[in-house]
Amino acid sequence: MLGDLLLGLQDFLFEAVFYVVGRIVIPVASFGRWRCLPLLSGVSKEETRWGGLIHRTATRTYFTSGGTAAVGGVACLTSAIIVLLVWMRYH
Repeated sequence: MLGDLLLGLQDFLFEAVFYVVGRIVIPVASFGRWRCLPLLSGVSKEETRWGGLIHRTATRTYFTSGGTAAVGGVACLTSAIIVLLVWMRYH
């Protein structure tokens, strides 16, 4: 019971951290061309593309909260690999 609660809290914290990192990475990497939707947006699954990761309007491309967290997770994983490789090279 307590283990399930802690596992759920761990998943929530990882997703929250990845979402925050994604909110920073997406606009910077796209030079402000792509935006991120709020965490609790009212966009339905039918209005999204790429399995619910992207929402497009006539003028802009938005990443959903899941898409933002996915980009943040990839950015964190890439950063960790780069740090590990640099550390192995110079240590």
